[in-house]
Amino acid sequence: MRISPKVAGAAAVAIGMTVALSACGSGSSSSSGGSGTKGGTLRLVGEDENSSYDWAGAYDSISYSSLRAYTRQLYTNPSSNDPAERTKIVPDIAAGMPDVSGDGKTYTVKLNKDVQWNVGGTGRTVTAADVVRGIKMLCNPANGTGPVDYFTDSLVGMKAFCDGFADVDATSATAIKAYEEGHQFAGVTAVDDATVKFTLEAPASDFVRFLTLPASSPRPIEMMSYVPDSPDGRQHLISDGPYLIPDGGYVPNKSLKLVRNPVWKADTDTTRKAYVDVIETTYGGTSDSIQQQIEAGTADMAVSNEPVPNAKLASLISQNSSQLHINPTGGPRYLVFNTVGGSDGVKNLKVRQAISYAVNKAAIAQLLGGPRVESVASQIFSPSTFGEGFKKIDPYATKDNSGNTAKAKDLLAQAGYPNGITIKLAYADAGVNPKMATSVQTDLEAAGIKIVPTPIPASDYYGKYLQKEDITKSGKWDVALAKWSADWEGTAQRTFFSPLLDGRGYTDGSSNFGAYNNDTADKLADEALAATSSGAAASKWNEVDAVIMADAPWVPLVEDNQANFNSSRLKNFQYQFNALNGDITDVSVG
Repeated sequence: MRISPKVAGAAAVAIGMTVALSACGSGSSSSSGGSGTKGGTLRLVGEDENSSYDWAGAYDSISYSSLRAYTRQLYTNPSSNDPAERTKIVPDIAAGMPDVSGDGKTYTVKLNKDVQWNVGGTGRTVTAADVVRGIKMLCNPANGTGPVDYFTDSLVGMKAFCDGFADVDATSATAIKAYEEGHQFAGVTAVDDATVKFTLEAPASDFVRFLTLPASSPRPIEMMSYVPDSPDGRQHLISDGPYLIPDGGYVPNKSLKLVRNPVWKADTDTTRKAYVDVIETTYGGTSDSIQQQIEAGTADMAVSNEPVPNAKLASLISQNSSQLHINPTGGPRYLVFNTVGGSDGVKNLKVRQAISYAVNKAAIAQLLGGPRVESVASQIFSPSTFGEGFKKIDPYATKDNSGNTAKAKDLLAQAGYPNGITIKLAYADAGVNPKMATSVQTDLEAAGIKIVPTPIPASDYYGKYLQKEDITKSGKWDVALAKWSADWEGTAQRTFFSPLLDGRGYTDGSSNFGAYNNDTADKLADEALAATSSGAAASKWNEVDAVIMADAPWVPLVEDNQANFNSSRLKNFQYQFNALNGDITDVSVG
């Protein structure tokens, strides 16, 4: 999932899942659903507003939080404080789980005919045509979504459709609508008003998870009169969820108001309780002022992924505060090597392995929360992103995760660098990143690896630096601090491998920051994605993990987790994984 500059530079907390769920309270709610009181106004505060209010382009946790209130998907994940509940896939707009053909290439989905759009006063039924339109608009030229490759790599004919869509005038609603209506592809079709058929190029064991992404939500024809996520488009969003944005409810960069959707039917929606009557969000705060407002009770929750200030976090943890909630993000921090444009040193496997041994991961974890709550990473995947069948490995293990300088020096000598090497370390110049870079520099220089620090403005770090092909290939950096977050929880291996480690599609803008590729890992990943059983897929993904870690394109450092704090009057906090926050459609106040 896209990491915004603010989140990437923020001081997050690295917390092991088991420790996290036991270290802090979860309010008055149960672990998997709880109950709340109807009525009242939920008050949210934050620094930044959504990057996209139109779901077609949504790909960040801040946007996902509010989209939960006014969009629905064919399938979804329940919000819960119980990881086992959160990873379940349940029907949302769909009337049940899909009918899958014997060869695993065709998914037929029946729709719940009682789900309504808030149009025409009395509402309009969400149809199969709306679902098809939503999939097609994933690659609209004005506001397409980040993970569109999941769909174009899977659905028959979608890549060619999207290639053509890219040439359409992104500023013209008329042109966008004309292309969408005038071009079809075989990968998604409306069989009738209440039946959708998806046709895949090859079996994909995780395909239904694609349909839980907010960007895959159906799209009403009425919204095609506006350019997606344009100023006019943001004022004319149509809801099929429990809340809607009233006229004047959105003021750019200042506020968002959500009120009840009169055509939403609770008996069609098993995952959104919609306890509160109104949800009001105010933007423009700071981390400290947001915390102060919540403590004072003038606000109830921070906007999604707003970090609890580190100075306050330790105190809340020691108090075992029931208002503090700590949960996994599926987000590793890691060192990534530039495998195409980096120095000869980092292209040498033994040098990469030396660096893997040299880093004191325990010290990094200390910077991000300390030994009570840290979770040191030792491989590509983690339990929260892998799901069933996870196999732990630690090929570069050191005592107490504190690094092994002697082993690193020995490997450097074997690599032909007995007198050490010099490499450039890139990092974002905000939040905890400079401190992390200093820690890494100390470790590597102790092993004979001289570091040239290369700080980059946080706002430019990913989009204008690590993801720029010319910068990577010209060798502006050798190793870089990076961060990522899974697109869903459990069986999320694709969301790491495909964007971060599959070099077959490397191009400008890629999230495979170091342009890494390994043919063996690619083949195993293809087999995992095509597996027809979860057990077979898990076995292949474990092999992928082992092959990649033996090649050492990364140094996994820690697994980040999210700390959320709420007011004393807020009840029934249930964690929404892709929003990194409590589900605003589940909480109650009073």
